Amino acid sequence: MLCLSAMRETVFVISDLHLGGDDQFAICTGEGQRLLAEFLQWVATRHSAENPVHLVVNGDSVDFLAEREFAAFTVPDSAATAKLNSIFNRTKAVWDGFRAVLAAGAKVTFTLGNHDLELSLPGPRRLLKERLGKGEFEFIYDNQALAIGDVLIEHGNRYDRWNVINHDALRHARVQASLGRELDEFDSPPGSRLVIDVMNGLKERYSFVNLLKPENEAAVPMLAVLDPGVFENFPALAALNIQASEKRRQRDEIAAHIDLETTALHPDDQRAIDVARDLAFGTGKDQISSGVFADLFARLKASVSEAYREQQIDKIYKAFRYWLGPQLTTFDTGQEAKEYHNSAVASARNGFKMILYGHTHLAKRMPLPINSATYLNTGTFADLICVPHSILLSDSEAQAKKDLDVFVRDLENNRLDKWTSRIPTFAQIEMADGHAQSGDLFVFHSKDKIARLKDGVLSSLLVPAQTGANA
Repeated sequence: MLCLSAMRETVFVISDLHLGGDDQFAICTGEGQRLLAEFLQWVATRHSAENPVHLVVNGDSVDFLAEREFAAFTVPDSAATAKLNSIFNRTKAVWDGFRAVLAAGAKVTFTLGNHDLELSLPGPRRLLKERLGKGEFEFIYDNQALAIGDVLIEHGNRYDRWNVINHDALRHARVQASLGRELDEFDSPPGSRLVIDVMNGLKERYSFVNLLKPENEAAVPMLAVLDPGVFENFPALAALNIQASEKRRQRDEIAAHIDLETTALHPDDQRAIDVARDLAFGTGKDQISSGVFADLFARLKASVSEAYREQQIDKIYKAFRYWLGPQLTTFDTGQEAKEYHNSAVASARNGFKMILYGHTHLAKRMPLPINSATYLNTGTFADLICVPHSILLSDSEAQAKKDLDVFVRDLENNRLDKWTSRIPTFAQIEMADGHAQSGDLFVFHSKDKIARLKDGVLSSLLVPAQTGANA
């Protein structure tokens, strides 16, 4: 009797590598790149004819927004190609690793994120394929997700209204580039404009701004506290969401999701702007103008009053709490923001057993209430910001502010290395005949030390204020 064995495949998924940027703007720094290169060499050794490997790089593999000259979308095609070539030269060991995976016979798939849109242009696309070398390579764009049997993989930015991409405009950009014509305009998402118009200017003074991910309304109060002068940008950026929503409605005719009678800002955007205004300028007799000590450190150094410093620390505390979310579950692997959770549930209803996103940079593992499905977020190999654990875990607001003052003093003295960490996570899914048999998240410390990501709070991102992350 003939017995046919099941067709097996191991799928590895990583995301949000954010390769790119010079020493000031890169967030996948030396150690992250070293670990990533070692991970890729390890993946290459896992492939065999009996158990083939499929490596998926799920969006934001490179970061064009971190490359000078800064632009929300880089045109012409030749300029985008030059930026990609600069990224390749700066991160050579990583791309040698990708090349090794393909050379071993494994399949490699890249999907498009929101920081690497230019990869879909003709020049960068050709350069990427050339750099990866021969092998089974696929690049997915045009807003497509990747389905591997009952596993669904997508970057996830489509569920973040600040980072939804106008793919019709992106297709037009590719057509213009292919014809050698200049593109006069591209409808960049508000999140990209936030990076270019606000965050990049602040990064030169506050390195940790680079780590406030993703770029949406949650970061707005923090940015306004750091520099009230940037506040005037926020209402215009938030208004882009209304315009983008209307364009999506006209394109997709999903009228049930859009209130056609209102031009008001999204409630979450309006709330963020209101909080930012209050924190930046105060109210009543405490109100200031945007021209008064716009820089936070300048304000702190200009005042000899401890009471004034305490007031500023209180503002930073409130801004951090806002960024971390009302339920303070940002660093909990078992809790996800509603927009991603709800979309994953919808995909489970469509029959998918495993749903994987990236985009947020925070690893997540959650059972879904439909069809025994599982949601994973693959996190990042890039640097992550740490905060004093008392901001989340202490019942004492006074202690939290005391610890936050230590954090701020370190920022004033450019001691950011104490407040960054990395959790180099990847998903591993075992497939048989197109069905996921198992799947989980792991942390890659080295090829000889790979551990399952622990459930609960990501404790390495919540650290004692007196010691910092690297004690």
